[in-house]
Amino acid sequence: TAQAGQADADPDSPAVAAPPSALPSAPLSREGIVGNSPALDAALELMAEAAASSVNVLVLGETGTGKELFARAVHRNSARAAGPFVTLDCASLTENLVESQLFGHVRGAFTGADRSRDGLLRLAHGGTLFLDEMGDLPLSIQGAFLRALELRRFRPVGASREVESDFRLVAATNKDLHEMVRLDMFRSDLLYRLRGLTITLPPLRERTEDLPELCAWAVDRFCQRHDLPPKFPAEDFLETVESYPWPGNVRELVHAVERACAAARDETTLYARQLPTEIRVRVARDRMDGHAAGLTGLTGPVSLTEPTNVPPLPRQTRQARQTRQAGQAGHVGQAGHASWSGMAGGATTPPAPVAAEGGAAASMAGAPSGAAHGWPRHATDAVPIPEWSAARASSLHDPAGLQDQAGAGDIAAPWAVPGAATMREQAVIDQRGFAPGATPPTLRAHKADAERAYVIRMLAHCHGDIREAARLADVSRGHFYELLKKHDLGKTD
Repeated sequence: TAQAGQADADPDSPAVAAPPSALPSAPLSREGIVGNSPALDAALELMAEAAASSVNVLVLGETGTGKELFARAVHRNSARAAGPFVTLDCASLTENLVESQLFGHVRGAFTGADRSRDGLLRLAHGGTLFLDEMGDLPLSIQGAFLRALELRRFRPVGASREVESDFRLVAATNKDLHEMVRLDMFRSDLLYRLRGLTITLPPLRERTEDLPELCAWAVDRFCQRHDLPPKFPAEDFLETVESYPWPGNVRELVHAVERACAAARDETTLYARQLPTEIRVRVARDRMDGHAAGLTGLTGPVSLTEPTNVPPLPRQTRQARQTRQAGQAGHVGQAGHASWSGMAGGATTPPAPVAAEGGAAASMAGAPSGAAHGWPRHATDAVPIPEWSAARASSLHDPAGLQDQAGAGDIAAPWAVPGAATMREQAVIDQRGFAPGATPPTLRAHKADAERAYVIRMLAHCHGDIREAARLADVSRGHFYELLKKHDLGKTD
Protein backbone atom coordinates (compact mmCIF):
# COMPACT_ATOMS: atom_id res chain seq x y z
CA THR A 1 0.00 0.00 0.00
CA ALA A 2 2.83 2.40 0.78
CA GLN A 3 4.55 1.66 -2.52
CA ALA A 4 1.34 2.23 -4.40
CA GLY A 5 0.85 5.57 -2.63
CA GLN A 6 4.39 6.68 -3.46
CA ALA A 7 3.83 5.75 -7.10
CA ASP A 8 0.66 7.81 -7.25
CA ALA A 9 2.37 10.81 -5.58
CA ASP A 10 5.41 10.79 -7.83
CA PRO A 11 4.48 10.89 -11.52
CA ASP A 12 8.11 10.17 -12.50
CA SER A 13 8.32 6.97 -10.46
CA PRO A 14 7.95 3.72 -12.38
CA ALA A 15 4.53 2.09 -12.33
CA VAL A 16 4.11 -0.76 -9.90
CA ALA A 17 2.81 -3.87 -11.63
CA ALA A 18 -0.16 -5.57 -10.06
CA PRO A 19 0.36 -9.10 -8.79
CA PRO A 20 -0.72 -11.84 -11.20
CA SER A 21 -3.66 -12.79 -8.98
CA ALA A 22 -5.07 -9.27 -9.27
CA LEU A 23 -5.02 -9.21 -13.05
CA PRO A 24 -8.42 -9.84 -14.65
CA SER A 25 -8.52 -13.30 -16.17
CA ALA A 26 -10.01 -13.94 -19.59
CA PRO A 27 -13.46 -15.55 -19.53
CA LEU A 28 -13.43 -19.30 -19.96
CA SER A 29 -14.71 -20.45 -23.33
CA ARG A 30 -17.21 -23.26 -22.73
CA GLU A 31 -19.07 -23.49 -26.03
CA GLY A 32 -21.56 -26.34 -25.91
CA ILE A 33 -20.98 -27.04 -22.20
CA VAL A 34 -24.30 -26.19 -20.53
CA GLY A 35 -24.98 -26.19 -16.80
CA ASN A 36 -23.79 -24.76 -13.49
CA SER A 37 -24.14 -27.67 -11.09
CA PRO A 38 -21.40 -28.23 -8.50
CA ALA A 39 -20.28 -31.46 -10.18
CA LEU A 40 -19.90 -29.71 -13.55
CA ASP A 41 -18.18 -26.71 -11.99
CA ALA A 42 -15.55 -29.02 -10.48
CA ALA A 43 -14.85 -30.49 -13.93
CA LEU A 44 -14.64 -26.99 -15.43
CA GLU A 45 -12.05 -25.97 -12.83
CA LEU A 46 -9.88 -28.92 -13.83
CA MET A 47 -10.38 -27.99 -17.48
CA ALA A 48 -9.13 -24.46 -16.76
CA GLU A 49 -6.05 -25.89 -15.04
CA ALA A 50 -5.38 -28.13 -18.02
CA ALA A 51 -5.74 -25.23 -20.46
CA ALA A 52 -3.20 -23.19 -18.52
CA SER A 53 -0.53 -25.88 -18.82
CA SER A 54 0.88 -28.13 -21.53
CA VAL A 55 0.62 -31.51 -19.79
CA ASN A 56 -1.21 -34.45 -21.35
CA VAL A 57 -4.88 -34.63 -20.41
CA LEU A 58 -7.04 -37.72 -19.88
CA VAL A 59 -10.81 -37.16 -19.95
CA LEU A 60 -12.86 -39.92 -18.33
CA GLY A 61 -16.63 -40.33 -18.32
CA GLU A 62 -19.57 -42.40 -19.43
CA THR A 63 -20.75 -42.32 -23.00
CA GLY A 64 -22.61 -39.14 -23.86
CA THR A 65 -21.18 -36.99 -21.07
CA GLY A 66 -19.37 -34.60 -23.44
CA LYS A 67 -15.77 -35.76 -23.41
CA GLU A 68 -15.02 -34.29 -26.85
CA LEU A 69 -16.59 -30.97 -25.82
CA PHE A 70 -14.19 -30.76 -22.90
CA ALA A 71 -11.25 -31.69 -25.13
CA ARG A 72 -12.14 -28.86 -27.51
CA ALA A 73 -12.56 -26.50 -24.56
CA VAL A 74 -9.06 -27.38 -23.33
CA HIS A 75 -7.71 -26.55 -26.79
CA ARG A 76 -9.66 -23.29 -27.21
CA ASN A 77 -8.58 -21.98 -23.82
CA SER A 78 -4.93 -22.93 -24.19
CA ALA A 79 -1.99 -21.16 -25.81
CA ARG A 80 -2.41 -23.53 -28.78
CA ALA A 81 -5.87 -22.21 -29.67
CA ALA A 82 -4.58 -20.83 -32.99
CA GLY A 83 -3.19 -24.26 -33.95
CA PRO A 84 -5.07 -27.23 -35.42
CA PHE A 85 -7.36 -29.52 -33.42
CA VAL A 86 -6.97 -33.02 -34.88
CA THR A 87 -9.28 -35.84 -33.77
CA LEU A 88 -9.09 -39.61 -34.18
CA ASP A 89 -11.61 -42.20 -33.03
CA CYS A 90 -9.47 -45.20 -32.11
CA ALA A 91 -12.49 -47.51 -32.15
CA SER A 92 -13.27 -46.80 -35.81
CA LEU A 93 -9.96 -48.00 -37.27
CA THR A 94 -8.68 -51.47 -37.94
CA GLU A 95 -5.37 -52.53 -36.41
CA ASN A 96 -3.46 -52.41 -39.69
CA LEU A 97 -4.59 -48.85 -40.43
CA VAL A 98 -3.98 -47.24 -37.04
CA GLU A 99 -0.21 -47.02 -37.53
CA SER A 100 -0.57 -45.37 -40.93
CA GLN A 101 -3.21 -42.96 -39.59
CA LEU A 102 -1.09 -41.91 -36.62
CA PHE A 103 2.41 -41.82 -38.10
CA GLY A 104 1.72 -41.45 -41.84
CA HIS A 105 3.48 -43.36 -44.64
CA VAL A 106 5.69 -42.84 -47.65
CA ARG A 107 4.95 -43.77 -51.21
CA GLY A 108 5.22 -47.52 -51.83
CA ALA A 109 5.23 -48.44 -48.14
CA PHE A 110 2.41 -50.94 -48.75
CA THR A 111 -0.03 -51.96 -51.43
CA GLY A 112 -2.16 -48.99 -52.40
CA ALA A 113 0.24 -46.35 -51.03
CA ASP A 114 0.57 -44.49 -54.32
CA ARG A 115 1.72 -41.29 -52.62
CA SER A 116 3.17 -40.14 -49.31
CA ARG A 117 0.79 -38.94 -46.62
CA ASP A 118 1.33 -37.20 -43.30
CA GLY A 119 -0.07 -38.84 -40.20
CA LEU A 120 -2.24 -37.22 -37.57
CA LEU A 121 0.73 -36.68 -35.27
CA ARG A 122 2.33 -34.53 -37.97
CA LEU A 123 -0.91 -32.74 -38.82
CA ALA A 124 -1.32 -31.77 -35.13
CA HIS A 125 2.01 -29.90 -35.12
CA GLY A 126 1.57 -26.70 -33.09
CA GLY A 127 -1.90 -27.75 -31.96
CA THR A 128 -3.77 -30.48 -30.09
CA LEU A 129 -4.25 -34.16 -30.93
CA PHE A 130 -7.46 -35.64 -29.52
CA LEU A 131 -7.66 -39.44 -29.36
CA ASP A 132 -11.20 -40.55 -28.57
CA GLU A 133 -11.88 -44.05 -27.19
CA MET A 134 -8.25 -44.37 -26.14
CA GLY A 135 -8.99 -47.73 -24.53
CA ASP A 136 -9.53 -49.22 -28.00
CA LEU A 137 -6.03 -48.36 -29.22
CA PRO A 138 -4.52 -51.69 -30.33
CA LEU A 139 -1.99 -53.11 -27.91
CA SER A 140 0.48 -53.70 -30.74
CA ILE A 141 0.70 -49.98 -31.52
CA GLN A 142 0.77 -48.69 -27.94
CA GLY A 143 4.54 -49.12 -27.60
CA ALA A 144 5.35 -47.07 -30.72
CA PHE A 145 2.82 -44.42 -29.70
CA LEU A 146 4.35 -44.21 -26.22
CA ARG A 147 7.77 -43.45 -27.72
CA ALA A 148 6.30 -40.76 -29.98
CA LEU A 149 4.55 -39.27 -26.96
CA GLU A 150 7.80 -39.18 -24.99
CA LEU A 151 10.14 -37.80 -27.66
CA ARG A 152 7.68 -36.05 -30.00
CA ARG A 153 9.59 -37.91 -32.73
CA PHE A 154 8.36 -40.84 -34.83
CA ARG A 155 9.07 -42.65 -38.07
CA PRO A 156 6.32 -42.84 -40.76
CA VAL A 157 5.55 -46.27 -42.17
CA GLY A 158 8.17 -47.19 -44.77
CA ALA A 159 10.38 -44.14 -44.04
CA SER A 160 14.05 -44.25 -43.10
CA ARG A 161 14.15 -41.00 -41.13
CA GLU A 162 12.22 -39.76 -38.16
CA VAL A 163 10.16 -36.58 -38.20
CA GLU A 164 9.28 -34.25 -35.35
CA SER A 165 5.95 -32.82 -34.28
CA ASP A 166 5.12 -30.43 -31.46
CA PHE A 167 1.66 -31.61 -30.48
CA ARG A 168 -0.30 -31.78 -27.26
CA LEU A 169 -2.28 -34.92 -26.45
CA VAL A 170 -5.79 -35.01 -25.03
CA ALA A 171 -7.20 -38.55 -24.72
CA ALA A 172 -10.68 -39.70 -23.71
CA THR A 173 -12.25 -43.03 -22.85
CA ASN A 174 -15.28 -44.50 -21.10
CA LYS A 175 -13.41 -47.65 -20.10
CA ASP A 176 -11.61 -48.48 -16.87
CA LEU A 177 -7.99 -48.29 -17.98
CA HIS A 178 -6.72 -49.54 -14.63
CA GLU A 179 -8.77 -52.71 -15.01
CA MET A 180 -7.50 -53.07 -18.58
CA VAL A 181 -3.93 -52.78 -17.28
CA ARG A 182 -4.65 -55.52 -14.75
CA LEU A 183 -5.95 -57.73 -17.56
CA ASP A 184 -2.89 -56.96 -19.76
CA MET A 185 -5.08 -55.20 -22.31
CA PHE A 186 -3.42 -51.79 -21.89
CA ARG A 187 0.18 -50.79 -21.20
CA SER A 188 0.71 -49.46 -17.70
CA ASP A 189 3.55 -47.14 -18.78
CA LEU A 190 1.29 -45.57 -21.40
CA LEU A 191 -1.43 -45.04 -18.80
CA TYR A 192 1.02 -43.29 -16.48
CA ARG A 193 2.08 -41.04 -19.35
CA LEU A 194 -1.51 -40.21 -20.32
CA ARG A 195 -2.79 -39.11 -16.95
CA GLY A 196 -0.77 -35.95 -16.52
CA LEU A 197 -4.07 -34.31 -15.56
CA THR A 198 -7.27 -36.33 -15.34
CA ILE A 199 -10.73 -34.80 -15.77
CA THR A 200 -13.63 -37.03 -14.72
CA LEU A 201 -16.97 -35.88 -16.14
CA PRO A 202 -20.05 -36.48 -13.97
CA PRO A 203 -22.96 -38.47 -15.43
CA LEU A 204 -26.21 -36.62 -15.98
CA ARG A 205 -27.91 -38.38 -13.05
CA GLU A 206 -25.42 -36.64 -10.73
CA ARG A 207 -26.13 -33.18 -12.10
CA THR A 208 -29.92 -33.09 -12.29
CA GLU A 209 -29.84 -29.36 -11.52
CA ASP A 210 -28.69 -28.83 -15.11
CA LEU A 211 -31.60 -30.72 -16.71
CA PRO A 212 -33.93 -27.69 -17.30
CA GLU A 213 -31.12 -25.62 -18.76
CA LEU A 214 -29.93 -28.48 -20.97
CA CYS A 215 -33.49 -29.01 -22.21
CA ALA A 216 -33.87 -25.32 -22.97
CA TRP A 217 -30.58 -25.28 -24.88
CA ALA A 218 -31.56 -28.33 -26.95
CA VAL A 219 -35.04 -26.95 -27.67
CA ASP A 220 -33.74 -23.55 -28.74
CA ARG A 221 -31.16 -25.13 -31.03
CA PHE A 222 -33.72 -27.45 -32.64
CA CYS A 223 -36.32 -24.69 -33.13
CA GLN A 224 -33.78 -22.33 -34.69
CA ARG A 225 -32.47 -25.03 -36.99
CA HIS A 226 -35.95 -26.00 -38.23
CA ASP A 227 -37.58 -22.55 -38.10
CA LEU A 228 -40.13 -23.50 -35.43
CA PRO A 229 -41.76 -21.25 -32.82
CA PRO A 230 -40.18 -21.21 -29.32
CA LYS A 231 -41.37 -24.01 -27.06
CA PHE A 232 -41.77 -24.21 -23.30
CA PRO A 233 -42.24 -27.19 -20.97
CA ALA A 234 -45.38 -28.31 -19.22
CA GLU A 235 -45.11 -29.50 -15.64
CA ASP A 236 -45.36 -33.19 -16.53
CA PHE A 237 -42.59 -32.81 -19.13
CA LEU A 238 -40.04 -31.58 -16.58
CA GLU A 239 -41.20 -34.13 -14.00
CA THR A 240 -40.62 -36.98 -16.45
CA VAL A 241 -37.23 -35.61 -17.53
CA GLU A 242 -36.10 -35.25 -13.92
CA SER A 243 -37.31 -38.76 -12.99
CA TYR A 244 -35.47 -40.62 -15.77
CA PRO A 245 -31.91 -41.84 -14.99
CA TRP A 246 -30.52 -41.01 -18.49
CA PRO A 247 -28.06 -43.87 -19.02
CA GLY A 248 -27.07 -42.23 -22.31
CA ASN A 249 -26.44 -38.94 -20.48
CA VAL A 250 -26.53 -35.63 -22.38
CA ARG A 251 -26.51 -37.28 -25.80
CA GLU A 252 -29.64 -39.28 -24.96
CA LEU A 253 -31.32 -36.22 -23.44
CA VAL A 254 -30.71 -34.10 -26.53
CA HIS A 255 -32.13 -36.75 -28.85
CA ALA A 256 -35.19 -37.22 -26.61
CA VAL A 257 -35.88 -33.48 -26.48
CA GLU A 258 -35.48 -33.17 -30.25
CA ARG A 259 -37.95 -36.02 -30.68
CA ALA A 260 -40.43 -34.17 -28.44
CA CYS A 261 -39.98 -30.97 -30.47
CA ALA A 262 -40.57 -32.86 -33.69
CA ALA A 263 -43.75 -34.39 -32.26
CA ALA A 264 -44.98 -30.99 -31.02
CA ARG A 265 -44.49 -29.36 -34.46
CA ASP A 266 -46.04 -25.89 -34.28
CA GLU A 267 -47.31 -26.21 -30.70
CA THR A 268 -45.52 -24.00 -28.17
CA THR A 269 -45.83 -26.35 -25.19
CA LEU A 270 -43.98 -29.62 -24.70
CA TYR A 271 -45.74 -32.43 -22.82
CA ALA A 272 -44.50 -35.73 -21.41
CA ARG A 273 -46.51 -37.67 -23.99
CA GLN A 274 -44.17 -36.35 -26.70
CA LEU A 275 -41.10 -37.98 -25.16
CA PRO A 276 -40.01 -41.44 -26.41
CA THR A 277 -42.21 -44.29 -25.16
CA GLU A 278 -39.38 -46.21 -23.50
CA ILE A 279 -38.55 -43.18 -21.34
CA ARG A 280 -42.14 -42.74 -20.15
CA VAL A 281 -42.57 -46.44 -19.42
CA ARG A 282 -39.30 -46.54 -17.45
CA VAL A 283 -40.37 -43.54 -15.36
CA ALA A 284 -43.78 -45.08 -14.66
CA ARG A 285 -42.20 -48.38 -13.61
CA ASP A 286 -39.70 -46.67 -11.33
CA ARG A 287 -42.48 -44.72 -9.66
CA MET A 288 -44.48 -47.91 -9.15
CA ASP A 289 -41.49 -49.74 -7.68
CA GLY A 290 -40.75 -46.86 -5.33
CA HIS A 291 -44.38 -46.64 -4.30
CA ALA A 292 -44.58 -50.40 -3.68
CA ALA A 293 -41.43 -50.23 -1.53
CA GLY A 294 -43.06 -47.49 0.55
CA LEU A 295 -46.08 -49.71 1.21
CA THR A 296 -43.95 -52.46 2.77
CA GLY A 297 -44.73 -52.85 6.48
CA LEU A 298 -48.01 -50.92 6.37
CA THR A 299 -50.89 -53.25 5.52
CA GLY A 300 -48.98 -55.68 3.33
CA PRO A 301 -48.31 -55.34 -0.36
CA VAL A 302 -50.97 -55.98 -2.92
CA SER A 303 -49.98 -58.50 -5.56
CA LEU A 304 -50.50 -57.65 -9.19
CA THR A 305 -50.59 -61.31 -10.08
CA GLU A 306 -53.12 -62.34 -7.41
CA PRO A 307 -55.20 -59.36 -6.14
CA THR A 308 -56.22 -59.72 -2.49
CA ASN A 309 -59.59 -61.48 -1.90
CA VAL A 310 -60.22 -61.78 -5.64
CA PRO A 311 -61.00 -65.37 -6.72
CA PRO A 312 -58.63 -66.53 -9.44
CA LEU A 313 -60.01 -66.60 -12.95
CA PRO A 314 -60.04 -70.08 -14.55
CA ARG A 315 -57.55 -70.48 -17.36
CA GLN A 316 -59.11 -69.68 -20.69
CA THR A 317 -57.83 -69.23 -24.17
CA ARG A 318 -57.23 -65.73 -25.50
CA GLN A 319 -60.04 -66.19 -28.02
CA ALA A 320 -62.57 -67.08 -25.33
CA ARG A 321 -61.57 -64.08 -23.20
CA GLN A 322 -61.85 -61.71 -26.14
CA THR A 323 -65.28 -63.16 -27.04
CA ARG A 324 -66.59 -62.63 -23.52
CA GLN A 325 -65.07 -59.13 -23.41
CA ALA A 326 -66.84 -58.22 -26.66
CA GLY A 327 -70.17 -59.45 -25.28
CA GLN A 328 -69.74 -57.47 -22.05
CA ALA A 329 -68.78 -54.34 -23.95
CA GLY A 330 -71.97 -54.64 -26.00
CA HIS A 331 -74.05 -54.98 -22.82
CA VAL A 332 -72.46 -51.94 -21.28
CA GLY A 333 -73.01 -50.01 -24.48
CA GLN A 334 -76.76 -50.56 -24.18
CA ALA A 335 -76.87 -49.61 -20.52
CA GLY A 336 -74.65 -46.55 -20.94
CA HIS A 337 -71.00 -45.66 -20.29
CA ALA A 338 -69.53 -43.94 -17.28
CA SER A 339 -67.67 -40.91 -18.58
CA TRP A 340 -64.48 -39.87 -16.83
CA SER A 341 -61.83 -37.27 -17.34
CA GLY A 342 -58.81 -38.99 -15.75
CA MET A 343 -58.25 -36.16 -13.27
CA ALA A 344 -57.14 -37.31 -9.82
CA GLY A 345 -58.33 -35.51 -6.75
CA GLY A 346 -61.05 -33.53 -8.52
CA ALA A 347 -58.69 -31.39 -10.56
CA THR A 348 -60.43 -28.94 -12.85
CA THR A 349 -57.74 -28.81 -15.51
CA PRO A 350 -58.48 -31.16 -18.42
CA PRO A 351 -55.91 -33.90 -19.07
CA ALA A 352 -53.36 -33.75 -21.82
CA PRO A 353 -54.29 -35.17 -25.20
CA VAL A 354 -52.07 -38.14 -25.71
CA ALA A 355 -50.61 -39.71 -28.81
CA ALA A 356 -52.12 -43.13 -29.56
CA GLU A 357 -49.41 -45.76 -29.50
CA GLY A 358 -50.53 -49.26 -30.28
CA GLY A 359 -54.16 -48.28 -29.67
CA ALA A 360 -53.43 -46.89 -26.23
CA ALA A 361 -53.91 -43.23 -25.40
CA ALA A 362 -52.98 -41.86 -22.01
CA SER A 363 -50.72 -39.35 -20.31
CA MET A 364 -47.61 -41.03 -18.96
CA ALA A 365 -46.88 -38.59 -16.18
CA GLY A 366 -50.37 -37.59 -15.11
CA ALA A 367 -52.41 -34.55 -16.06
CA PRO A 368 -50.23 -31.44 -16.15
CA SER A 369 -51.29 -28.33 -14.36
CA GLY A 370 -52.70 -25.43 -16.29
CA ALA A 371 -49.59 -23.31 -15.81
CA ALA A 372 -46.51 -24.48 -17.63
CA HIS A 373 -43.00 -23.99 -16.30
CA GLY A 374 -40.66 -21.69 -18.14
CA TRP A 375 -37.17 -22.62 -19.26
CA PRO A 376 -34.39 -21.22 -17.04
CA ARG A 377 -33.10 -17.99 -18.57
CA HIS A 378 -35.18 -18.70 -21.66
CA ALA A 379 -38.70 -17.82 -20.52
CA THR A 380 -40.51 -14.92 -22.15
CA ASP A 381 -43.89 -13.42 -21.46
CA ALA A 382 -44.38 -12.61 -25.13
CA VAL A 383 -45.32 -16.19 -26.04
CA PRO A 384 -48.53 -17.41 -24.35
CA ILE A 385 -48.77 -20.98 -23.17
CA PRO A 386 -51.48 -22.66 -25.26
CA GLU A 387 -54.45 -24.43 -23.73
CA TRP A 388 -55.15 -28.06 -24.44
CA SER A 389 -56.62 -28.05 -27.91
CA ALA A 390 -57.45 -31.68 -28.49
CA ALA A 391 -58.41 -32.83 -25.00
CA ARG A 392 -61.11 -35.41 -24.99
CA ALA A 393 -62.94 -37.32 -22.29
CA SER A 394 -62.35 -41.04 -22.25
CA SER A 395 -65.08 -43.60 -21.78
CA LEU A 396 -64.57 -45.89 -18.82
CA HIS A 397 -65.97 -49.23 -19.89
CA ASP A 398 -67.67 -51.07 -17.04
CA PRO A 399 -67.23 -54.81 -17.67
CA ALA A 400 -69.28 -55.62 -14.59
CA GLY A 401 -72.32 -53.66 -15.73
CA LEU A 402 -72.24 -51.07 -12.94
CA GLN A 403 -74.41 -48.71 -14.96
CA ASP A 404 -77.12 -51.29 -15.59
CA GLN A 405 -79.45 -50.39 -12.73
CA ALA A 406 -82.49 -52.00 -14.32
CA GLY A 407 -81.52 -55.44 -13.00
CA ALA A 408 -78.31 -57.06 -14.17
CA GLY A 409 -77.66 -60.79 -14.23
CA ASP A 410 -75.30 -62.54 -11.92
CA ILE A 411 -71.73 -61.37 -12.32
CA ALA A 412 -68.86 -63.82 -12.48
CA ALA A 413 -66.82 -64.15 -9.30
CA PRO A 414 -63.56 -62.75 -10.76
CA TRP A 415 -65.18 -59.36 -11.22
CA ALA A 416 -66.16 -59.05 -7.54
CA VAL A 417 -64.66 -56.10 -5.68
CA PRO A 418 -63.00 -57.04 -2.34
CA GLY A 419 -65.40 -56.20 0.49
CA ALA A 420 -68.24 -55.11 -1.85
CA ALA A 421 -71.77 -56.52 -2.13
CA THR A 422 -72.90 -58.51 -5.11
CA MET A 423 -73.81 -56.57 -8.23
CA ARG A 424 -77.51 -57.47 -7.85
CA GLU A 425 -77.56 -56.02 -4.31
CA GLN A 426 -75.65 -52.97 -5.49
CA ALA A 427 -78.24 -52.39 -8.22
CA VAL A 428 -81.06 -52.54 -5.65
CA ILE A 429 -79.27 -50.05 -3.38
CA ASP A 430 -78.68 -47.70 -6.33
CA GLN A 431 -82.38 -47.81 -7.27
CA ARG A 432 -83.66 -46.84 -3.84
CA GLY A 433 -80.82 -44.50 -2.89
CA PHE A 434 -77.93 -44.79 -0.45
CA ALA A 435 -77.95 -47.17 2.48
CA PRO A 436 -80.15 -45.98 5.40
CA GLY A 437 -78.23 -44.07 8.04
CA ALA A 438 -75.06 -43.85 5.94
CA THR A 439 -73.55 -40.57 4.74
CA PRO A 440 -73.57 -40.48 0.93
CA PRO A 441 -70.07 -40.28 -0.54
CA THR A 442 -68.97 -37.27 -2.50
CA LEU A 443 -68.92 -37.49 -6.27
CA ARG A 444 -65.14 -37.31 -6.22
CA ALA A 445 -64.86 -40.23 -3.77
CA HIS A 446 -67.41 -42.24 -5.72
CA LYS A 447 -65.47 -41.78 -8.96
CA ALA A 448 -62.23 -42.79 -7.26
CA ASP A 449 -63.84 -45.93 -5.78
CA ALA A 450 -65.30 -46.89 -9.15
CA GLU A 451 -61.95 -46.37 -10.84
CA ARG A 452 -60.11 -48.46 -8.24
CA ALA A 453 -62.70 -51.24 -8.53
CA TYR A 454 -62.28 -51.23 -12.29
CA VAL A 455 -58.49 -51.55 -12.05
CA ILE A 456 -58.71 -54.45 -9.56
CA ARG A 457 -61.26 -56.27 -11.70
CA MET A 458 -59.24 -55.78 -14.83
CA LEU A 459 -56.14 -57.19 -13.12
CA ALA A 460 -58.13 -60.22 -11.94
CA HIS A 461 -59.53 -60.70 -15.42
CA CYS A 462 -56.04 -60.64 -16.97
CA HIS A 463 -54.33 -62.67 -14.21
CA GLY A 464 -52.13 -59.68 -13.34
CA ASP A 465 -50.87 -59.24 -16.93
CA ILE A 466 -50.47 -55.45 -17.03
CA ARG A 467 -49.81 -55.35 -20.78
CA GLU A 468 -53.08 -57.20 -21.49
CA ALA A 469 -54.99 -55.17 -18.90
CA ALA A 470 -53.83 -51.90 -20.44
CA ARG A 471 -54.75 -53.15 -23.92
CA LEU A 472 -58.29 -54.13 -22.88
CA ALA A 473 -58.72 -50.86 -20.96
CA ASP A 474 -57.59 -48.94 -24.06
CA VAL A 475 -54.90 -47.06 -22.16
CA SER A 476 -51.13 -47.15 -22.34
CA ARG A 477 -49.06 -49.22 -19.95
CA GLY A 478 -47.64 -46.07 -18.44
CA HIS A 479 -51.11 -44.77 -17.62
CA PHE A 480 -52.07 -48.12 -16.12
CA TYR A 481 -49.00 -47.97 -13.90
CA GLU A 482 -50.08 -44.47 -12.81
CA LEU A 483 -53.52 -45.85 -11.87
CA LEU A 484 -51.90 -48.59 -9.79
CA LYS A 485 -49.81 -46.01 -7.98
CA LYS A 486 -52.78 -43.68 -7.50
CA HIS A 487 -54.88 -46.39 -5.82
CA ASP A 488 -52.07 -47.92 -3.68
CA LEU A 489 -51.85 -51.14 -5.66
CA GLY A 490 -48.17 -52.12 -5.43
CA LYS A 491 -46.15 -55.13 -6.53
CA THR A 492 -44.88 -57.89 -4.22
CA ASP A 493 -41.43 -59.46 -4.44
